[in-house]
Amino acid sequence: MKNQMYSSSAANQAMPFSEQEDAKQKRRQERSMARGVKSNKQHVILLSAIWIVLMGGGYLLANHYIENSRAYIDARLQEAQAANLKQMAKIEEQVGKLSTELSTVQAGLGSIQEGLQMTGETLGGTDKTKQALTTRIDTLNKQLTELRTSLKKLEDAARAW
Repeated sequence: MKNQMYSSSAANQAMPFSEQEDAKQKRRQERSMARGVKSNKQHVILLSAIWIVLMGGGYLLANHYIENSRAYIDARLQEAQAANLKQMAKIEEQVGKLSTELSTVQAGLGSIQEGLQMTGETLGGTDKTKQALTTRIDTLNKQLTELRTSLKKLEDAARAW
């Protein structure tokens, strides 16, 4: 190395001043380029490492949010299912009550019709009795149809749940 320095300084003395400055400047540029290449490689490695860390962190964060969202959705779904089961139990209870009422009305209607037939035979067809029984039968028939429609609506609602 010293030999090169002596030889380059001897060569530098033979060169004019502007050429010496140009040669020095050229050597500086070569050294800075060599350092720049090393520096660029280090920057690329550093940026790559940062990018990898950011990507991994982003993946973990996204995975965490997805798991929390799934847990929240599952909890809400279970709550909705529990509420639906309660409503189904209430609807089934109402259907049972309406069925009981319907059978009671049908039994009453049957007894009235039977009474009407017996009254018609024994009284010989008095108009007031027949008229009263007919209106009672009509009201019971209306009540029966209303109960049937209510029962059908409740059954449809139960099927929808």
